Amino acid sequence: MLLAYGVRVALALAKKPIVPILSPPLFPHPARNYLASMLAADIRSVAPKRALDAGAGVLRTLQLFPPGSYTGVGLYLEELENGLNHQSAFVAQFGAPTLIQADLNGDCRFLGEYDLVVCTGTASYFNNPPDTICRLADLVLTRGAMLIEIPMNLFRPIKASRLVAMFQRIDAVPYNCHGIPEDVPSCIIHLDLQLTGRKAREGAAKSFGEEVYSDQDIETLKALTVLEMESPTVFAQSQSVYLRCINRIG
Repeated sequence: MLLAYGVRVALALAKKPIVPILSPPLFPHPARNYLASMLAADIRSVAPKRALDAGAGVLRTLQLFPPGSYTGVGLYLEELENGLNHQSAFVAQFGAPTLIQADLNGDCRFLGEYDLVVCTGTASYFNNPPDTICRLADLVLTRGAMLIEIPMNLFRPIKASRLVAMFQRIDAVPYNCHGIPEDVPSCIIHLDLQLTGRKAREGAAKSFGEEVYSDQDIETLKALTVLEMESPTVFAQSQSVYLRCINRIG
């Protein structure tokens, strides 16, 4: 078992992994797609039989989980229903996931126990993020894992919480946007940046009522994505942190 101090040192020295980029991208923003790429690689590594997506939203990451393993929890029923509609092809092939409408700010024990708990893009909405994240970690079975994404301003409070004593190893991967604008047009969200030609981009742009991305624009986004995946990010300069919590201590 690692002491809290040892875990904090490991967090500070964690290296940014090179992972296969998701293609087509789940998110148009390269930094967000890099996060999803890390998440996909780690889910494959854990290979959970039961996984909880805490803050499921519109189920954008459903296809990253092994079929039949997914339970999604969201605050808004409309979002969950929209997600099911968007994932209709996946659901038709592998069956409907388990979905629960609930407020995670309360007692989470009714959700059950899981090999893997994932919480991304959600922590900043919790009333008390460190407390809620620790209560979600309580749902992880012995030797299970938890994957968390948090904004940098929550890193110190969570690092000081009991989370650091709950897992044998915690890796922290800082990542940034490298100046990429947040308002990347949504017309590229369904495009494979490595393979799609201009005709497909024109069709997507028409569907979304947005401008067509030029070949130069696509090359720029690809370059920024590679930069996001390969460049080391100093904690002091990063905007977000991805926490890989491995081997829950019983």
